[in-house]
Amino acid sequence: MSKNDPLLTAVGAVLREIGAASVQVSPVPTMVVAVSGGPDSICLLDALTRLARRPAKGQTRPALVLHVAHLHHGLRGLDADRDEAFVRKTAGRHGWPVTIGRIDARQRARQAKRSLQEAARLERYRFLAETADRVGATWIAVGHTATDQAETLLLRLLRGTGPAGLAGMPLAREGHIVRPLLRVTRDAVIDYLRRYKLAYRRDRSNRDRHYTRNRLRADLLPRLARDYNPSIVTALATTAMLMAEERHVVEELLAGIWREGLIATAPDRLLFDRTAFVRQPPAVQRWWLHRALRVLAAGAGRIGTRRSEVAPAGAASAIEEMLRRMRDGATGSLGVRGGIEVEFDRAQIRFTRRLATTAGVPAAPAANHNGG
Repeated sequence: MSKNDPLLTAVGAVLREIGAASVQVSPVPTMVVAVSGGPDSICLLDALTRLARRPAKGQTRPALVLHVAHLHHGLRGLDADRDEAFVRKTAGRHGWPVTIGRIDARQRARQAKRSLQEAARLERYRFLAETADRVGATWIAVGHTATDQAETLLLRLLRGTGPAGLAGMPLAREGHIVRPLLRVTRDAVIDYLRRYKLAYRRDRSNRDRHYTRNRLRADLLPRLARDYNPSIVTALATTAMLMAEERHVVEELLAGIWREGLIATAPDRLLFDRTAFVRQPPAVQRWWLHRALRVLAAGAGRIGTRRSEVAPAGAASAIEEMLRRMRDGATGSLGVRGGIEVEFDRAQIRFTRRLATTAGVPAAPAANHNGG
């Protein structure tokens, strides 16, 4: 039954698109799979296992080797201990090695002065990256689905967003973090688990209505499907995919404009020609400033590497203030959270980052969910 399974077909198509199903190198490439024990990650692990053990066309060896990774956040007591034991057992049943990490997420949140969810997300991606480095993995697979994509898009719309936000989560980020289930709905995941009789764990925190995403998942998305569009998840996920494709083209075109105005770059600074900047229409200026802040937050000397580029908090309001001042012909400086200062005189725009303020802070994909 699995050979023509629609979910396996969709996942296989994603793997081919990102290059994970066509690489013919020796040894066989390794993919770290993030497994919480929830339905999405158990479906992901099972689907990847079935596909990984199918030899690529014209080959006799498996296509991939998987390595299971599970992070215990120290948050849910006995339930979390049982999740860990379940993941160990599941990995063993598939015959894959497993790495288990343990942290105190509340303590990390206090130390970093972040929300618990944000701190847990950063630590999770740090753990996955460290595991991938240790085992020599080419990719890290996470279990976001098309339903997660729809939820993310709705959250961003409710909070206000631009074209980049509407692009949602990409299939692959930084060249190595991949989302093989991103074109599969959660309903399809549950159907897959039922058909193959796969057990999974339930995280009760996913029903905690304190979190906006959980309320959106339980209330808003079902209401939109019931009263407005039964295919709302597919519609939103498709919108994100189309916006991502268009954004890629636009980014390539804008990168040329960026390079023309870039005078100098270093790990802690960027220097631009103000004349080249002011010649651009407002939408390009806004993109230019946002990109500068994202790149500098990641480390300007690493432009184009696999490290994530995430804008510092408060970037949007700072950008509008910069635009207002420069349109008025003003000179001066403006501080941005994250230790970044922007100075603009008549000839140049300088972005400077105080290295000590951001050292050791990991960059991570901006959207995640607290489910399987």
